[in-house]
Amino acid sequence: MPAYRKLAVAGLCLAAGSQVALAADPAPVLLNPTPASGWIVTLGGSGQIGPKYDGAKAYGPSGTPSLSWRRVGEPEGFSAPDEGLDFA
Repeated sequence: MPAYRKLAVAGLCLAAGSQVALAADPAPVLLNPTPASGWIVTLGGSGQIGPKYDGAKAYGPSGTPSLSWRRVGEPEGFSAPDEGLDFA
């Protein structure tokens, strides 16, 4: 039997064995799950390179920080990098 066929058979045996082991693992049961509470705070930022001032031939780096917060369970709102301050 060529070597590649031996490797293929060994791979199939390993894959079949791992599926059986995964199927035998019991799923954890939560009797009284406690709902999550609190706040999610996200810190971020963006950077760019552009002219140092309007009409300049020299370029330099600049950055903009970002901060957002929301309660656990609320969907994350859309935010563009240059959106500015707002209330959702």
